[in-house]
Amino acid sequence: VTSLNHKYFRQLLEECLSLGKPLLIEDVSEELDPILENVLEKNYMKSGSTFKVMLGEKECDVIEGFRLFITTKLPNPAFSPEISAMTSVIDFTVTAKGLEDQLLGRVMLSEKADLENERVKVISEIVGSKYNIKLLEDNLLDHLTSAQGSLVDNEGLIGILQDTKATTLQVSSKLGVAATTQAKINEAREEFRSVAARGSILYFLIVEMSVINDMYQTSLKQFLGLFDISIARSDLDPDVKKRIRNIIEYLTFEVYRYAVRGFYECHRFLFVLMLALKLQLESGSISYNEFFTFVKGLKNNHFLF
Repeated sequence: VTSLNHKYFRQLLEECLSLGKPLLIEDVSEELDPILENVLEKNYMKSGSTFKVMLGEKECDVIEGFRLFITTKLPNPAFSPEISAMTSVIDFTVTAKGLEDQLLGRVMLSEKADLENERVKVISEIVGSKYNIKLLEDNLLDHLTSAQGSLVDNEGLIGILQDTKATTLQVSSKLGVAATTQAKINEAREEFRSVAARGSILYFLIVEMSVINDMYQTSLKQFLGLFDISIARSDLDPDVKKRIRNIIEYLTFEVYRYAVRGFYECHRFLFVLMLALKLQLESGSISYNEFFTFVKGLKNNHFLF
């Protein structure tokens, strides 16, 4: 693990290339060191049984196993087209829908652990079955391309075709059963969707408060801790609907109490107001047009939509 401004950055890069080790470069900006250009473009030169790459004016061996990972803390980096073309950019930014699904999984692990574990198992089976089908297709394609003479007279190829067909039918049957099971599990999970949705709303409201003051920043890890505490401490009830209501009420108050403790007095009412508006938006009590009209007001007797 290194950074572009580390005094031994170049030596670490050469070492990882020559030993076939992965390298993680942290906290980059929108521009990268030019020395990485040949590595990112994979401008490797074959020398005997090995590959070499030019790092500046120095030639360095490239051993199999080398991987380069680059991370940035920029919320919305504007990388150049050249960098985007040379790399695979993955956005790990938390989204409302993504967080909602994550929170739903945490709720299910607490409330219905067996169901959630079964869902994970079914997903693994579906992925494994699809992978097996792909292997069968690739294997069949390889034999078809390498076959010589008449395909009809090729007994070995005909046997492979029959085996592939039989195995594919078995795997497809398993896929159908797994898909049906997954649909039933997802239907049961939707009962607790409202808890996850409330958690997502609360988290992003706290994140938005940091626009007012940088001191109001809260990490996702802190929020997940509050979420788990709310599930554990809220009142139990055999009725699922009452249990869900208990979790939502406890979670809302717990997050409110935690958040306003760090707010200035003048911003506490704003937080409560935005919380009420967002909850009404979620329930459909008000529309987005009404919300933006209330927030932005009127200009020249026209609604600001």
